[in-house]
Amino acid sequence: MRGGLLVAVTLLASVWSSGVIAGPVDCRRRACAQVMDAPTAEDVAVEVRVGREAVGRILRRHPLVDDPDLQRYVNLVGQSLALAAPRGELVFRFAVIEAPGVNAYSTPGGYVVVTREALGVMRDEAELAGVLAHEIGHVVAGHVAKDLRLAGRSRGLWASLIRLVGGGGSAGEVGLREATDTVMERLFNRGYRVEEELDADRFAVTLTSAAGYEAEGLGRFLERVAETRGTASPTHPPTTKRLGWLRDLIKEYGSGGHGHRGSGRFSRNVHVSP
Repeated sequence: MRGGLLVAVTLLASVWSSGVIAGPVDCRRRACAQVMDAPTAEDVAVEVRVGREAVGRILRRHPLVDDPDLQRYVNLVGQSLALAAPRGELVFRFAVIEAPGVNAYSTPGGYVVVTREALGVMRDEAELAGVLAHEIGHVVAGHVAKDLRLAGRSRGLWASLIRLVGGGGSAGEVGLREATDTVMERLFNRGYRVEEELDADRFAVTLTSAAGYEAEGLGRFLERVAETRGTASPTHPPTTKRLGWLRDLIKEYGSGGHGHRGSGRFSRNVHVSP
């Protein structure tokens, strides 16, 4: 883990040194403002346990892409963003999965996966960073974790999960399955609320700018997806509205047109067909 963190720091340094950045400290401050209300240590332990269970289910459905170099590259880009993100109590992990469709998913606790097909639509590292930062935003804001906490406490579920992560035997196993079912339902059926998607977009702009990336990457990716794959989505805002929203966010929170795009490094590391 130490060696991986050192490489991530090196990558982040190379991103910052490749372009002039407008106010990264201010960008980070704004990113830190978009954080889930302070969770307790027990809350975090439950969040991580449920997230780990959920990502395990995802990987049983959709295995990791068998390409260690690609996995390392995507994880390093993700770690460079995580270093500039709030919620330092979480250890973020990033991976590429074999799954149909252009998509990315995040579970509570900091697990982020992106599909191989999504990488095939991307053209540079700033686009990859934008997608990963959007997913980090869902985790940091606690869009799923807060729902679990509120519902769990009203039904006594949260207390059973706390006992489980505290070494209380199997008392919370039923609760763990129920909580994981809720996460999977949110990710693959109900999706996020429109306002949550827009919150994650706002976070992506501030975080990519704070990490030294060009803030326009997410918008370019979404525009290309709309052109090549269509825009129908029951949970995401209409693409035209979302792109307009992103342009306004970049004016307010972005890096002023500066930042790292990373086309060459992306093409050297991502060998997938569009």
